[in-house]
Amino acid sequence: MASSSASSANHGEYLSETSSRFLMDTVTVTHNFEVTGYSLLNGMGAGEYITSSTFSAGGYDWNIKFYPDGNSEKEDGYASAYLNLFSRGEPPVRVKYTLSLLDIDGDPIIRRRAITHTFTSAYSWGYALFVEKPEREPEENYIGDSFIIRCVLTVMMQRTEDLSTVVVLPQPNLRCDLVKDVEG
Repeated sequence: MASSSASSANHGEYLSETSSRFLMDTVTVTHNFEVTGYSLLNGMGAGEYITSSTFSAGGYDWNIKFYPDGNSEKEDGYASAYLNLFSRGEPPVRVKYTLSLLDIDGDPIIRRRAITHTFTSAYSWGYALFVEKPEREPEENYIGDSFIIRCVLTVMMQRTEDLSTVVVLPQPNLRCDLVKDVEG
């Protein structure tokens, strides 16, 4: 009967025990995208956008896309805002983020609910109806002519560590073992 177990291993055989550990690490960054001259962006057209500078988080490059007249004609009357992944790191990448609208002094105007999303390639994900476009002049509306879009982005990085060990039982020294048995 062939059986292999750690307790019945012979000298010179390998005793192995395997184990691993799952680790979830996070990196959080905040990026502020200041938009000035908002009234001049009105009428750019649906699907047209401006972007923030590129920022890095968790080994990936990101930016914010802001569509003053909405991402498409379906968002008429709204501006859209999206988080955009540039694929410097290897997707997929899981993130949790919020995009908020702040006045130029940094005081909150609108804070959207947090989104948890897995980016599987370089593309954008966010809020088609980010903010309703004001009908009044910039001096009279709740947004003003300058504002900040704040992105708080947490990149979730997972990995598994191999913690396995291998133990080798030493070869027996028959002569020494016999002498010990006879003398003992």
